[in-house]
Amino acid sequence: MALLPALLAALALAAGLLTAAPAPAQPAPPAQMLGQTLAAGSTRSSVAIAVADIGEGRLALQFELPLAVTRATLVDPAGTPRVLLPGQDLHVQPAAERREPRRGDQHLLLQPVPDPAPGRWQLQLEHAAARGGETLHVVVSQFPRFELRLALVGGAQPPGAGSEALLELRISDQGRPATGLQPQATVQAPGVSAQPLRFWDTRPAAVDLPLQPEPGQYFALFAPEAAGRHQVLVQQPLRGRDGVLRTAQRQLDIDVAAQPVLQALRPLVPAGAAGCLPRIGLAVDWPAQQPGRYTLLVVLQGSTGTHTLRGGADAAAAGPLQLQVALGAREAAALGSGVRATRVDLLHVGGSAYTLLQRRRALPFSVPLPLDRLCR
Repeated sequence: MALLPALLAALALAAGLLTAAPAPAQPAPPAQMLGQTLAAGSTRSSVAIAVADIGEGRLALQFELPLAVTRATLVDPAGTPRVLLPGQDLHVQPAAERREPRRGDQHLLLQPVPDPAPGRWQLQLEHAAARGGETLHVVVSQFPRFELRLALVGGAQPPGAGSEALLELRISDQGRPATGLQPQATVQAPGVSAQPLRFWDTRPAAVDLPLQPEPGQYFALFAPEAAGRHQVLVQQPLRGRDGVLRTAQRQLDIDVAAQPVLQALRPLVPAGAAGCLPRIGLAVDWPAQQPGRYTLLVVLQGSTGTHTLRGGADAAAAGPLQLQVALGAREAAALGSGVRATRVDLLHVGGSAYTLLQRRRALPFSVPLPLDRLCR
């Protein structure tokens, strides 16, 4: 009787009444760097290649030899040979065009072998007679059908606490972009449970970034609130040719630096000011860690408009720094009611480079903004 529930579940699964959990996708094995030293007078060489069982995938290879190759053959575990023809199967880069011509011509397989059978393959070469001591170099790589690549855009440095960076995810199917997916992702900060992280392949209107994803490319905003190691995990169920769902997975660990986090914008009203005010200041305090120019950008939004304020201060040395922007009466009137700070950026500029120290979205005011004091 104990077998009955399992039997019923299996029948329901076969009938499509239940959905099996996706199986984990096999990871790509490390690339194989193979070498063989040729004996004097030899005109034939053979290199054994171990191909792992990773399911659907591709086998890529390249080889180089400082001797003229007259014939190259790839033999699968069943003993079936495939002659590799230059220009048709192999791209050949002459030694004279290479940085290290002493290594000989480079031969690159133009189209990777699809779904290679696991087991022992062989690369067999016929070549000019060796003088002795020449080395045959072979590089073999296996790629699973579905691949996920996850990184900070442009190889950027990890952001500090309270700042923001852009994550880039690329998903490919047999090396080609995989589109129309909805990646499942989480980010886990130190000491808290994992939180959902949204990747998009069409930029949302609310995201003010000057780019659009390419096919197979997905972006997400990474905005850590605290220092420490953050783990970003992406899991994407993908269906193979056999109809089985497999989950491709990629994890990225990001070490976030400790630094103060801006909590509010402070309105500035001159003490004892009588009558209406021509402008209202907004300020933040920041402990400058190095000399240079510090810039503050504040985006305000109201019921009838949006306005960007800019200000800055120069630091001659490390120490406390106050940065201010000013909101004039005319700009405030154009904003309408319900004015709020939708984005606040604090940057350090040094030479031709800049560092985004803080990016705070929906930053509150420390006290209500006294718009009623502005001159009309």
